Amino acid sequence: MTGSDDGALVAAALSGDKEAFGVLVDRYKNFVYRYFLKRVPAADCEDLTQEVFLRSWEELENYRADSPFPGWLFLLAMKVAHRFVKSTYRTPRPASGPVIEARSVHSHTERHRDEARQEAVSAVRSAIETLDDRESRLVHLVFAGGLSRTEAALALGIPRATAFRVMKEALREIRLQIEDREPRSARTRRIRRRARKQVAGRSDR
Repeated sequence: MTGSDDGALVAAALSGDKEAFGVLVDRYKNFVYRYFLKRVPAADCEDLTQEVFLRSWEELENYRADSPFPGWLFLLAMKVAHRFVKSTYRTPRPASGPVIEARSVHSHTERHRDEARQEAVSAVRSAIETLDDRESRLVHLVFAGGLSRTEAALALGIPRATAFRVMKEALREIRLQIEDREPRSARTRRIRRRARKQVAGRSDR
């Protein structure tokens, strides 16, 4: 059973074979744990990893046999991480007096930074839309999922060397797409530079 492929194990688990599902857990628990270790406090990683596998057992019938099982797990892990971060780091209640004014100025500055950041992200996303399906899925896992190219390769079920090659080609295409757009203002040029830096930051991963 331990040498079976993921699809056969999932099929067995769906038929009620808990041992088959246990093999999947043993196969990918460290992988999921490492994903959380980069994103949440270490003390919470084990509980969140268990939550992912509990949810995967409950939602196993939604798994598509033609897609890589670790990629499906990562989607669940991303949802669990997002929910955890959202519930843990809530916005504090408003203060009063002069503190409100200081926070208001800070909030105004942060809002402008967020807007510029979002425009940079939008430029990257628009470029990603021009990629083929495999490239876009790989870039999505690296940019949105925060995975390394090695992790993304496992999630997509492709060789590591292929992931590195595809990612390199995808990032080059994204840069070309961004650079081909004619800047209309100094602000737009700053946004384009941020977008290019965001893409370049992933090139060495």
